[in-house]
Amino acid sequence: PELAARADEWRQRLLAEIDALPERRRLPVKLAIQGFTADEIARLLGISVASAQQLSYRGIEELKERLRARGGE
Repeated sequence: PELAARADEWRQRLLAEIDALPERRRLPVKLAIQGFTADEIARLLGISVASAQQLSYRGIEELKERLRARGGE
C-alpha cells in the first residue's frame, strides 16, 4: 500500500509539472512521453520535424529541471 501511494504521489507530481510547462512545449512532451516519434509529432501538430524535436527535447529538459527542483530525482 505504501509503495502504491508513493507511485500515485509521483504520478500526480509528474502530471502537475507537465501541465505547468509552457503551452508550446506541453503537447510535444506529452506525445513524446507516450512514444510518438518526432515525425509523428510534427505531422500531428503541423510543424516541422526539427521543431518537433526541439520542442520535445527542451520541454523534457525543463521537466527534468522542475522535478529535480522539487526533489524528484
